[in-house]
Amino acid sequence: QFNLARRQPFTRWIMAMDIPLTQAALQASGDRSWEQLLMRTEQHWRQLPATGERRAGRVIDWRDNPQIKTLSRWLAAQHIPGFGS
Repeated sequence: QFNLARRQPFTRWIMAMDIPLTQAALQASGDRSWEQLLMRTEQHWRQLPATGERRAGRVIDWRDNPQIKTLSRWLAAQHIPGFGS
């Protein structure tokens, strides 16, 4: 089952990790890798559709959460596209 899941697009993985964005906002961000997502500022997130100051702050908190960081490292170790170099 996991081998089938590993083929999912990066945005699908991020949505499954419960990023506090709508799918449309995540698609509009253009991010296709964890590294790109980490480089985004709160100001960047605020400019996306249906994303104001509060939600942008929640995205930053989510991104900086130790459990999310651990999960992203594990996904990179599993060679999930978008999470490794």
